[in-house]
Amino acid sequence: MKKYQLFGLKTLLVLTALTGLQGCRFGNHSETVVPMKSPSTYKSIEFFFTAPKTFTTRVILNSLSGPDMVIHTNSAASLASIPSSILSALTDPVYLAIPVSENSLPLFRDNRDTTSLYTQLDSAGNVSMDYIPSDGPFILWNNPNCLTNFEITQSGTFDRTKPGTIQYDDGTTAPVAGEMKLTYTFSRVIASVNGDNNCDDDLNYLASCYNNGSGCSAEELASSRALFDLYVRQTGVLNINDASKIKGLEYIVHYE
Repeated sequence: MKKYQLFGLKTLLVLTALTGLQGCRFGNHSETVVPMKSPSTYKSIEFFFTAPKTFTTRVILNSLSGPDMVIHTNSAASLASIPSSILSALTDPVYLAIPVSENSLPLFRDNRDTTSLYTQLDSAGNVSMDYIPSDGPFILWNNPNCLTNFEITQSGTFDRTKPGTIQYDDGTTAPVAGEMKLTYTFSRVIASVNGDNNCDDDLNYLASCYNNGSGCSAEELASSRALFDLYVRQTGVLNINDASKIKGLEYIVHYE
């Protein structure tokens, strides 16, 4: 737990107490399917059917009336709000590529062979990844006493009892090994070094940029949108007037 010490155990337990998401895969689709480039650099390349089934967003706020956190959750957020970096990499079907080099991570790659998303597999061959930047925590904005860090987790399994085929644009086909279930979670913690209100000014300033943009630089506008937009406009779990109370932000995408 040492790497989390700065942020406080209570906030971390809230962030990591995730509930399982269940559902069934809906119809597969593909656009401009192409063979994967540079196959010689990979030990194995497989296709798996998978598609986003549920999307959850969550904001953890400091309660001004007591010691407990306030949690707002949208467990039925629109799939269209899933960050494009994930949607563009995890297409249906998706490549799972295992590099020849043991120093390289496995990756998911979209079926247009343009975008990659790194992953990790456990000894049983299932997805098991827990990534926290080793060079963090980072300054949220301009205040060295207000810090942020993030964690990305992936957990998934492969079912090879349901194989199929995919057709490339030139009419040739390729085997699909089966189906994949995957839960992708992104959690961000925001906290002051001394446990006081050192983050209030930064969060309020970014919120004011997000609200009206008056007097804000292009960088400040982009940073405010990157921090707030998913939770405010796209999924409605955060009232921008509560920005100074933010302790954590999280989203969960479940694929089947």
